[in-house]
Amino acid sequence: TMWFHSRTPHRSGDNRSTRDRRAIYPTYNAAREGDLRDEYYATKRAELDRIASGERVQISLIDDFRGIPVPR
Repeated sequence: TMWFHSRTPHRSGDNRSTRDRRAIYPTYNAAREGDLRDEYYATKRAELDRIASGERVQISLIDDFRGIPVPR
């Protein structure tokens, strides 16, 4: 597990193994800002729905993931 501040530059190279790479992107905010979970996911889902295309998956609003979806 690796944790980064939201303003810390970070990246992961291409997956060159034969195994799928999975990722989880937890988000958080200060308690004083209130519960933003529902608003965050509604906004995120709307953005990702607008950019969904074919077999390619976009999990980031800055399009930094070049993978294909893992079958459900």
